[in-house]
Amino acid sequence: MTYARKHLDEAAEIIRRLEQSDGLVVQGPPGTGKTHTIANIISHMLATGRRVLVVSHGETALRVIQDQLPEGVLLVDEKLERFRAEVHERFEAVDRRFEAIDQRFMRLETRVGALEVTVAQTLRHRQN
Repeated sequence: MTYARKHLDEAAEIIRRLEQSDGLVVQGPPGTGKTHTIANIISHMLATGRRVLVVSHGETALRVIQDQLPEGVLLVDEKLERFRAEVHERFEAVDRRFEAIDQRFMRLETRVGALEVTVAQTLRHRQN
């Protein structure tokens, strides 16, 4: 039995068990193939039209699982991160636009202030 075959057999057994239950917890010591097994299960479930929820204590485990999944398959965490990054970029663009508008407004205020001084001086000059 090869290493990869062992994990496929374990994943197949877990999938058979999942057919009769609503979920599972995968736990065990490091180096026992949990990540590979989980990636196989996720791939199978998605390929058969099911939804999958993967929860982990830390983000590192989710990223390691993500690396094992086929290209194009994204964990929700990754999708949310991409969405967050896109929203952040848009907010930064809006912020830059507001900054540019604020700078223009400040220049206009300076011009208006200078014009007010000129008008006041002209009016005083005419009154004298």
